[in-house]
Amino acid sequence: WASPAKPIWIWRKKPVIHLLNQGSLLLIDEIDTGLHWTVQDQIWKVLFRLAQELNVQIVATTHSWDCIEGFSEALQSDDTFDGQLISLRKSRKPEDNTIHPVFYDRREIAVATKERIEVR
Repeated sequence: WASPAKPIWIWRKKPVIHLLNQGSLLLIDEIDTGLHWTVQDQIWKVLFRLAQELNVQIVATTHSWDCIEGFSEALQSDDTFDGQLISLRKSRKPEDNTIHPVFYDRREIAVATKERIEVR
């Protein structure tokens, strides 16, 4: 990996994952912080594999387009990987301040990243 953040990321996050119980939920805020854009897909591949091996669910947040592209590339690289992108959107009605989730499946994520459709 071409990032000076690699050792820190592996040291800080990978051991935490191994401490999780089967069926646990791991929340990672701003997963891309400190990571070079060129390693985003590699990070996601590691997380997908660990989630499978340990039967854990991982929920991560980001504002980074590079991170979303990396997520998409990793997801498309292996049919056994299971992932979904959820974007939070404010209602379009001026009088309605509620936030609604928009769900993107494997195919929709691939199309969105290929066509550069805004999903953040």
